[in-house]
Amino acid sequence: MLAVLKTLDPYLAGLLFLGLLWIGYSIVTGSAKFWLLAVSQDARFSTSRFQVLVWTIVILFAYAAVYVARIHAGQTKPIDEISPNVLLALGLSVGTAVAAAGITSSGVETGRVVKAAPGPVTPGLAALVNDDSGRPDLGKVQLLAWTSVAVFAYLLATSGAVNATVGATEGGTLPGTSPTSTPR
Repeated sequence: MLAVLKTLDPYLAGLLFLGLLWIGYSIVTGSAKFWLLAVSQDARFSTSRFQVLVWTIVILFAYAAVYVARIHAGQTKPIDEISPNVLLALGLSVGTAVAAAGITSSGVETGRVVKAAPGPVTPGLAALVNDDSGRPDLGKVQLLAWTSVAVFAYLLATSGAVNATVGATEGGTLPGTSPTSTPR
């Protein structure tokens, strides 16, 4: 198996790993529509859930790519550390989703917020940036914009880590074990 992984481009390996997860998800749930994980209980796309989904996909891809790059450099030991930046990105996105759900639930219970009855899932990106009345919400636009910037920066760091790791000599000292860790 390691010989096969060593022949794969690390980025392709990251995409293949995501594809395998998608197939597994499809088998378990009976649906290939993983993006519906970003749909909240009111059957509309949730900006905070979407953010969690994006970060989960990006980080899974990055770790698969970095691990295969490590195999290219002769290191087969699993990645045993998780970068604090990764934990921060995941924690903030999950925290945002939990806080949003809690605020909405509290508002509905106290009568300050009236939620429409669940209808068909609102498709497209517009649902991610609109408020409950269908108008664009600056907070949601800002959240998605900064998430996009952070994801782009993380993928650039992943590319740097993959390239540096593939370029390391077999048995030599590897650069960091994750896209944002410091060299050892």
